Amino acid sequence: MNFCVPLFHPKYFNLFSNKYFELQLDKMRESSYFDFHMKWTKNTHHAGPSIYLEAFGLFLAVDIYDNRHWNYEEECWEDCDTEEER
Repeated sequence: MNFCVPLFHPKYFNLFSNKYFELQLDKMRESSYFDFHMKWTKNTHHAGPSIYLEAFGLFLAVDIYDNRHWNYEEECWEDCDTEEER
């Protein structure tokens, strides 16, 4: 089990409409020397790009995400009600 010690609590900023920016900097008690992840999700809950960088126990996570949930049955956002939003 791994725990983190918050150095900078996650901060959320509204970019526009349903898009948010999140920044987090923390120190891990147990970690690898170096780790790096990049991903960009779509058609899923909280979709968007994210970057994770860890070096010598410190990690930085940056996310831009959609705060809505994806409706897998309708293949659109949970609040979609028009063909244009699909």
